[in-house]
Amino acid sequence: MFKKLLRRLFHIAFLFKRPLTVGMRAICYEAETNSVLLVQHIYTDDWSLPGGGIETGESFDTALVRELKEETGLICKDYQIIDIYHNNTISKRDHVVICLVNKWAEEIDHTRPKFEIMKIDWYQIDDLPNNITPCTLYALEKCNHTFSKS
Repeated sequence: MFKKLLRRLFHIAFLFKRPLTVGMRAICYEAETNSVLLVQHIYTDDWSLPGGGIETGESFDTALVRELKEETGLICKDYQIIDIYHNNTISKRDHVVICLVNKWAEEIDHTRPKFEIMKIDWYQIDDLPNNITPCTLYALEKCNHTFSKS
């Protein structure tokens, strides 16, 4: 009994010390202008793709729709998963699902979250800002073939 309890306590401590975190980032690419949508959070100077953490018990689809709508006012209609990025700058167990949003609609009267997003802007693929997160650079490189076909 004691051994079983001790094993359970070690397992809980392990999970508490090293929890797996999963987030998502959405690539919204506009072919007509060869532009991608980026956001700048209030807690960093770097630009990144819109997205965030997947909450406990939340599906990936729900998180994608929620985060994209909250941060940008875009409503995801169709997407494809591109890759999973291991974000070891945050922790050894942080992973980010990268997806390409193929179709979206704009929410009417969207209000940007005041305590999360500082700026939202479209940038041409060949004229991106210098201060982009490593995950964003990785994601855009993964989709480079898609951008060049458009």
